[in-house]
Amino acid sequence: MIQAASDLGPPLLRIAFAAVLSLGAIPLQHAAARQAAHASSPRSRSRARQITWQPSQADPTPLGDRIVAFARQQEGRTVGDGECADLAEAALRQAGARDFSAYPDSGDDYVWGRPIPLSEARPGDILQFHNFTIRTTTTTASFFGQAAVDEGWQLDSRDHHTAILEENRGGTLEILEQNAPPAGRAVQLTEIPVASMVRTVQSQDGPQTQHFEVSGEIHAYRPLLAD
Repeated sequence: MIQAASDLGPPLLRIAFAAVLSLGAIPLQHAAARQAAHASSPRSRSRARQITWQPSQADPTPLGDRIVAFARQQEGRTVGDGECADLAEAALRQAGARDFSAYPDSGDDYVWGRPIPLSEARPGDILQFHNFTIRTTTTTASFFGQAAVDEGWQLDSRDHHTAILEENRGGTLEILEQNAPPAGRAVQLTEIPVASMVRTVQSQDGPQTQHFEVSGEIHAYRPLLAD
């Protein structure tokens, strides 16, 4: 039991006991001060903000992925009036990007965003074709190693055409488009070469050699978020 200071005898003893009590209080005061300082320190406040932080409600999907996703959903359908540019405009608006109307001074040379080299184009970029043609000559080998007599060729033309890039494979592009052969005004996924090339594929009739002769231009644009 702790006694009162008046019961502890001579004055010197009372002074010594008071000093001990005072020294014992110092660590407690320091501990309380440290706790208060820690609670108000910037580091402590930062930790509290990190714990209570909530992610943004905005769609985190990249813009290009949203454009491609919309176009894929339209495969087999006709968007707008079926014109090639209708698909690109609808996909851009749906994704929250600037559409063709954001570039009023583009004239006949359609602009769909920031111009980029075709080699750097990625899914969701918009492609604008100018006098672009692909002449494909196919030769099928017979079982006797002789070239088939019915060698055939096909000419695809995209004089002034707009499409959405689905995948850039370097030598070829996979594009989502409409108002183009063979599906006409329905949205379709098409693979096209970007330069003249030769490749061999396997068919039901045997190995086929395909010669692609490509001419014309493809301009690539990186869509920009709407204001």
